[in-house]
Amino acid sequence: MPRNCMDMVDTSQNALPKIPNQVCGWRFRMESSHVKPFVEGGLRLRGTYKRSESNAPLVTIITVVYNRVCKLERAIKSVLMQTYRNIEYIVIDGASTDGTLEVIKNYEHIIDYYVSEPDQGVYNAMNKGLSLAAGDYICILNSDDWLIDDAIKYSVRELLASNADYSGADEYCVDEQGNLVFLYGLRHFDEVALVMGNPCNHGTMLISSNAYEKIGYYDETYKIAADLKMQLALITDNRMKHCIINKPIHYYELAGLSDIHKDMMLKEVAQVLREYHPSINKTELCSLVSLVFDWQFNEQIISDIENILRKPYYTQKQKYYLLNRLVECGYTIKDQEFKHLVGKTFSYHHLGTRFYTFIKKIIYYVCYKFDR
Repeated sequence: MPRNCMDMVDTSQNALPKIPNQVCGWRFRMESSHVKPFVEGGLRLRGTYKRSESNAPLVTIITVVYNRVCKLERAIKSVLMQTYRNIEYIVIDGASTDGTLEVIKNYEHIIDYYVSEPDQGVYNAMNKGLSLAAGDYICILNSDDWLIDDAIKYSVRELLASNADYSGADEYCVDEQGNLVFLYGLRHFDEVALVMGNPCNHGTMLISSNAYEKIGYYDETYKIAADLKMQLALITDNRMKHCIINKPIHYYELAGLSDIHKDMMLKEVAQVLREYHPSINKTELCSLVSLVFDWQFNEQIISDIENILRKPYYTQKQKYYLLNRLVECGYTIKDQEFKHLVGKTFSYHHLGTRFYTFIKKIIYYVCYKFDR
């Protein structure tokens, strides 16, 4: 028997989505493509459409998947087990050939809508999901990952209490057997994110449809870093308010590392950050990315980061973080002009090598999803 969150709501003309919206919910279903195969199904095609209720805004969970037959069912079951009662679930499959579609079909009586067709990568698939999403809030759940039972309940409760546009939370990082490797905690949802990176894992976030309407779709010119670009766009938009859930609500499965994929990730991160660092040159930007995202440390990086620390463009909080990162890598403060930052530096040490391990381990997994 399906849980309350997947109970059917009788369809009516008033329950159907208002078409078109710019980003979210302007599609009822995907149009059949000339490119085959094309398969679709779910509750929508049986005359059932979910909508927001009093004190229970509709939450859309989107899972994008390609050839993950051994992992997908775990993600689906975590959606079905949610204690929050008003959820619609959309699955976007990139024309899998390994049995993934059969797993989806096993749950088509409780999935609101699914489609299986070729796509142009994971962000293209996410954007399809957004165009179908009728929810007030949207969660992107990767096919390898899963949610704790109360994840959506905790997130919606905090979003409503804070009148926030988006939320983020802690998460468990696990190996491929599901064993806990470490806890990935919340980071900065302010200007420090511009020199520190993702404020949280993208999968822990609920983002309002209104926020997506203002920020837009995920940038499909990226293969890896469009979620970082989306997060920084939210953080730097003064119309947007965030809230945090100080507990792990999401399991993120780690994988191995490919040096080719790592280089691609670092290149795309540099492209994203370029917009937010107009006062630094290409070499300084490269050193910033190498230090923060790859834990590289050499004389060139030291020189470039020292130059950044001298620039008036950066805030004290950003400088505190960068100096602390240098010190963690073995830097000795010799310049008197930097010593006033000592003792005021925020403590990021708890991230330390664990975050480095996290970055090193996720890249292959992330890129695997994009290599359609």
